[in-house]
Amino acid sequence: MKKPKKKPWLAGLLSFFIVGMGQIYNREYEKGIVMFFLIVILWSAFYNDYSLWSLVFLIGLWTYSIYDAEKVAKETIYKEPDKRAISITVGLYLIIIIGSFIAGLLVGWVTVYTEETQNSVIEEYNLHILTINNDSEDWSKAVDEWSDVYEDATSDNYLVAQEVTNVGIATESYVYQHKLFKKHISNFRYFILENEDSLKQIYGNKEIFNIKKSLDDYDILLDQTLDLMKQRTQDLRNAHQEYNEQLLRYLKILALL
Repeated sequence: MKKPKKKPWLAGLLSFFIVGMGQIYNREYEKGIVMFFLIVILWSAFYNDYSLWSLVFLIGLWTYSIYDAEKVAKETIYKEPDKRAISITVGLYLIIIIGSFIAGLLVGWVTVYTEETQNSVIEEYNLHILTINNDSEDWSKAVDEWSDVYEDATSDNYLVAQEVTNVGIATESYVYQHKLFKKHISNFRYFILENEDSLKQIYGNKEIFNIKKSLDDYDILLDQTLDLMKQRTQDLRNAHQEYNEQLLRYLKILALL
């Protein structure tokens, strides 16, 4: 009987470093190629989600590849040199080298692109936060100014035309600030909707939820405040008109006396 021409330790070593390579060394080409691509698939699955089952199957296939390569190398006798195994081995090595190079380039590009995108999202998010904070301050000032003017107009027992006009001007000034604030809220809400997944990864679900709730609260408060201002301004104009009509009647009565 001829001695085996394959070395079990070499077959096991090849499969230790590259799953399936020991099988190709043993001339089990189909088995080796299948094992190689299976390990690539399992590694990709584990890398993407760190699944325990992926890791179990990964280690299991790697261990079996080493055991099977050594076992077949011990039991099989070959009568001629294996040129095909050399070609396939070289081909797989080239696939691994070229694939690793391309994968490295893709990972690097994706990493750079992801970082740039993330930085852009952070920068725009901070800009929206700053805009909303500034709008909030300007809105508070507009409310305070309107309140002061309204208080001046209603503090006396009689209504002065200029004071009523001032209330109307303050209301129009508030309407402008109201529209600007609403527009910025809408823009911020749309930005969050477009980038919600990225924002949650960067800032966390709780902060983004709180921001969305704050925008909703601002929306409601703005509308309620505007409705109240318009109603009180109209009531003031009606009261002033009624006051003028009464005054005119008194003057006519005095003229008749």
